[in-house]
Amino acid sequence: MNDRLRPLSRFLLGLSKEYVAGVLFGTQTDTDDITGRTMSEQPVTCLSPELVRTALGRFTGEIEQVPPAYSALKQDGQPLYRLARRGQEIRPKSRKVMVYELELLGWEPPTATIRCRVSAGTYVRALARDLGTSLGTVATLASLVRTKVGQ
Repeated sequence: MNDRLRPLSRFLLGLSKEYVAGVLFGTQTDTDDITGRTMSEQPVTCLSPELVRTALGRFTGEIEQVPPAYSALKQDGQPLYRLARRGQEIRPKSRKVMVYELELLGWEPPTATIRCRVSAGTYVRALARDLGTSLGTVATLASLVRTKVGQ
């Protein structure tokens, strides 16, 4: 990275972010996104747009979030993803993050498209995983596009 841009990138990292995310219900992966190894699959025949919207409301505001095992956060001085790749036990610590807005943009079973406006440090992969759990199933992040940084 150009040395003149480095201070700017640090500033941008701390700003809120907005994303459009595809959440695939019924599939759980070890990375919490579609690139990971499938850990389990469950039917999702009972989900509806109304149930997904209601669940999204439960994740708005300040929430406790357990980061994905495959993340750059550190445990004992090592990035979690390195430990996970070696098959070591991962113990990500729960942390508070802010979810400003969640909006269901589309529903094509078993995938929901949602718009998320979140604080820095929020893992949308973990949000997808937790959304699935709250609806009595599993879920993984199928797609993610950052649409905004800051205001």
